[in-house]
Order: sequence, then C-alpha cells, then structure tokens
Amino acid sequence: MTTAVTVAVARLGPFHIGIDVACLGGALHAKTALQPLATRQGALAGLAATPQGLLPVVDLRRWLPIGDATVVDGAAAAILVLQCDGRRVALQVDALAGLVVLAPGSIERRHQNHDPEELFEASALVGALGRIDLLEPERLMNLAALWAKGVPAAQAQEQGATAAALAANGPLCALVQAAGMWLAIPVGCAGELLPLPALERSLPGTGPSRGLARWRGRPVAMLAPQRMLGAGAAADATPEPWAMLLTHGPLALMLPVQAFAGLVAIPATVADSGGAPWLSQCWIDAQQRQVHVLDALALLQQLPEAGLSQQDATGRTESAASASAYIVFESDRRYALALDQVQAVLHGAPALADKDVFEWRGRQLPLLDSAMVNGTPSPVVMVLGQGEGLHARVVRQLLTLVPAHTGRLYPIPGEPGQQMLTLTLAQPQVSYRVWQAPVPGGSAA
Repeated sequence: MTTAVTVAVARLGPFHIGIDVACLGGALHAKTALQPLATRQGALAGLAATPQGLLPVVDLRRWLPIGDATVVDGAAAAILVLQCDGRRVALQVDALAGLVVLAPGSIERRHQNHDPEELFEASALVGALGRIDLLEPERLMNLAALWAKGVPAAQAQEQGATAAALAANGPLCALVQAAGMWLAIPVGCAGELLPLPALERSLPGTGPSRGLARWRGRPVAMLAPQRMLGAGAAADATPEPWAMLLTHGPLALMLPVQAFAGLVAIPATVADSGGAPWLSQCWIDAQQRQVHVLDALALLQQLPEAGLSQQDATGRTESAASASAYIVFESDRRYALALDQVQAVLHGAPALADKDVFEWRGRQLPLLDSAMVNGTPSPVVMVLGQGEGLHARVVRQLLTLVPAHTGRLYPIPGEPGQQMLTLTLAQPQVSYRVWQAPVPGGSAA
C-alpha cells in the first residue's frame, strides 16, 4: 500500500475487524428487526430493511470460532451495510468502534497467495485497539453467495454514489443525522460511534450542551443538537440510539445522532450554509438530502466544556488544564498572562521612560519595565492585578489570545510556583512562561 487508507473498525467477539470506507454504505442499530427466511440459513441471519433496500444479513459466528456476542463499555451491536461493485450485503457486528487512518506500510499481508477462501488476508496494528483484521467484502459476498444488486459500478461512479468515487472530490466525512439534519463530520474529528450514554448531570440554560456523560471513565459534554444547530434543526422525536464522539487531541464532545449513513466526501461545488456558527457549507446529495458540513474542529476549540474530557474518573488531570483564557505578550521575552488579571490595555503610552509610577483613574500605580518604552515604536501599558494589588506594566506588544481550555499548565522543575503554558492545539506545540504578578516589595517572575 502506497497511500493512506481510512477503515471503519468494528468489534466481533474478541476480534477487531477493519472495513475500507470505500466499501461501507452505512450502519443500522442492531435493534432493527430481521426478517427470517425459510432456508437452511448457512451464514444468513435474515433480511434487514436498510436505506439501500432489503439486504441479506451475514452472521460470521456461523462460520468462524468467534464465540458469543459480548458487550464492552456498554457498546451497542450494529448492522453494517457493505457495498462493492454494485452489490450490497449487511454484516452483524458487536459494536462499531470508529474510524482510523492506516498509514502507508502499516498493513501486513498474512496470506501471500491471495487465497479466495480467506476472508481476512491482511492485518494492521492500531494503537489501543491492537491488531485489526481487514475484511475482504467482495470475498464475503462470493463465499456466502449472498448479496443484493445495487447501482452498477459505472453508474455509481457517474453519480458519486460510492465512497471511493466521492473520495476523489474532497475531504472524507462521516454522514450522520442529528435533530433531523444531515451533517458531514470530517473523519479527523469523528472519533467513535457509541451507544448513547445516560446523562450523569444536566446543564442549565440554553447553551449548546445538554449535560455531562461518561466515556471510558472520563466526563464528556453531550451536545444538544437542536440548540447547537439553530433554526435549521427540527423538534424531531426520532430516537437517538447513538452518539458520535467528536475529538481533537485532548478535547472531546458527544453529538447524539439518529442515524449513521456511511462515508461521504465534500463535493467540489458547495454553497454557504448561512446557518449556525459551526455549519460552514452545504450541498444536495444524490438522495436529495441537504447535507451540512459541521466544523467540528471549531466546535471543539470554542466550547469550554470540550476540555472536561481531559479529566480522569477521579477528576484529576496529568497537568492542569488552562481554565482561564490567556494573553501572550512580548517583553524581555514572551510570556502568557491569565486574562482575568488584566484590568485595562492602553495603547500610545505617554513618556514613561525611567518612571516608576503610572496614573490610572486617579490612582498612582507601581510601574514595571518602563525601560521597554525605549526603542519600542508603539509600547503598550497593561493595568494588572486585583483590588489593592493593581500595578502597571509596559510591554513591547500584545501577540495573541489563547482561549480557555486550549492549553495545559506544567510546573517548571526546580522553580516552585512557576509554570509554563503549552498550547496543545498549536502545530507544532508552543510553550510560554506564565508571568506571575509581583508581591509587595518583590519582583515579577
């Protein structure tokens, strides 16, 4: 393999299997009733009504020594729709674990002779999941002699109906339905599809989150789709059996979803959504559905509750999350300062060279670093502190604002009480020393 490939990972007994997203047409909750058939069965578990029509459902437990179905972390069983060259079949799995990208060279072939009787020819190692075995959907259909005719391959390419054809257009996305709207979530932020967990705590108000739930021992904010998506969302009573976990680095949110319809790619021609702040683009797909692109990365970066997932089951963190916003400024070096310590920012400072006091609102405040005026075209004065501890500081310039929960605070070894702020979302990551307010008769850090 010379290019990266995205696979959907599902659990089947003690095994994890991977399915190329180009062959994944969607997923159904396993509570979908199967229609039995008067047949000797074999690997056929029954027929399932899917958005692609009535499909035969394969149960690999009837062929392979997998064992009984197991539930891990409350995961819900699912039925996956597989599609290949105009044919479709459904597959029962114990859980749909999410999407992963396999780097070039990470796939190792086990059967070198392309054995037509083997369902899993290759494997890959994927982080905490361990080994995943890659399913050959076309061989599954051939060996089971089960499939339903779909759109012919040539026509599918013309219509952009398969993930493989769509992938050539633009970034690959998970297609889900939430609050009656169809959303395309970039796969880089679509971490896992899991059964909708119960809320441990409801959040008051009309904000975008409805409460807190638990995921692998960590608290994660659960979004309220109707409030988050704005006027386009409907008061839809359709059940929400699943939640899509949105992730980026240490940040995480849960989006309750009504349906998962596989993978799509953003087409070359899109329109402006003009709706909620986190809906950037939209288009009409081949099924005449209006699909909106969810800017999941902006959502994760802008909602403070996305940082709650950095806590473990006891509420502790490996290092403290930056609960406050910070301002980064340049003085003798670059520092970060908690924004709640800033009372005022004054541009165009008067002649302050060599002065040690600064008048502000009728008060004489101690002035630090007045020498910074020298050689600085437009020095800035910041009024800092709280109450009687106010003081002024001259800085060369203000550089940037760091939103809350987008950095982590680390102690500086050998310097008690001193910290560094690391911007976890920056690539590459950058760190700034946290400037500490001076104490009476002392000096700033």
